Amino acid sequence: MLTRLAVGVFVAVAIVAAGQDCKDFIVQDTASIQTNQQVYQKLQDTLCSEQLQDKGSAQSAGVKAGIPIPVLDAVFDLTLQGTYKSDDWSHWKSAFCHSNYNELATSFANKQLYTVFSDNSRKIVEACLQHGLYGYYDLKAGRTQFSFQAKYHPQATETWNLERAEIKPAAAVTGCSASDPFGLAGKGRDLRKQVSVTCSWDSTQPVTISLRTDQGDVAYPLPAMPPRKIIVDGTPKIERVLHPAGFRHAHSSEGPSPGCACGPAISTSLPDGTSTKAIYGRIDEPIVFRWDAAWICRGQGIKQTKDGAYGHIYWDGQNSDALPDSYGTVEVTYNTAGSHIVKLDYNATCVDYGAAHCENFCQTSEDLTITVK
Repeated sequence: MLTRLAVGVFVAVAIVAAGQDCKDFIVQDTASIQTNQQVYQKLQDTLCSEQLQDKGSAQSAGVKAGIPIPVLDAVFDLTLQGTYKSDDWSHWKSAFCHSNYNELATSFANKQLYTVFSDNSRKIVEACLQHGLYGYYDLKAGRTQFSFQAKYHPQATETWNLERAEIKPAAAVTGCSASDPFGLAGKGRDLRKQVSVTCSWDSTQPVTISLRTDQGDVAYPLPAMPPRKIIVDGTPKIERVLHPAGFRHAHSSEGPSPGCACGPAISTSLPDGTSTKAIYGRIDEPIVFRWDAAWICRGQGIKQTKDGAYGHIYWDGQNSDALPDSYGTVEVTYNTAGSHIVKLDYNATCVDYGAAHCENFCQTSEDLTITVK
């Protein structure tokens, strides 16, 4: 049994590569992080733990989960809900953890967070491998498998020999030997030559790979990274609230156009006004978007209908709501994962009682895809 464990062998000299302490950065997760949305989800998975009571502990947890410091700095620099900065940790954390990706998508794109995440992860690993003994986990897509590599880069002519290694808990891995992951079979190994092992992993359990060397014992912990729980009670539910108007529609600065020609089609957008036909969200969290058909009659009059309803929104073909105005905001919450098709239509009889003295029936429709995970 290995009895003396030290996290890394950088006690005497802290090695910094690409602005990051090598002893902390031991998880490379670029295979699972391939979009800004996946960066966002990893940040939420890591930073929204109840145990993180301040910004310092959150940054430490982020680094241990394989998030480069430049990514954490960029996210902590965000002002949320127009008010909260990360120095006000409790309010900032609450705002971030109750946000959805659509609210922050523009900020993530502007900061190019996926590119920063990917580039910095690789640069840190490459730099750390050039300094002393360094080991890291390379997570595979889906986080169901990892590869672990370790190598000693000598500063002069010294050597560092691996005498024994093991993975604990053994039950957390399959497809590799927990008691002898590098196939030493009782023989030593010169760590100037990289050692590696690939294992299937139950990501709900933390794992530690321990190395006994002739220079001391080293432990490399991999924190649990369980998949997000999806609870389905068998009864799909769609909860929605429609708010009329509430913002300046796309043509609010224009004056009426004479005549009865039909105006532009109904459109959908994110809360910041960015046009979109595809939105992503999470189970049991409100997803917010806007509709805008305000210019269907190009600023001319609209004849009153008998039932007062000019448009509708249809949810997966099962339920529908009357649109309360020609433009407004929707908050919808799904309790099941999947891709949901939302259809919107709007119609009006446009009238111009001026010189044109005309009347014309106009109608428009739009589809929006909402993907819920």
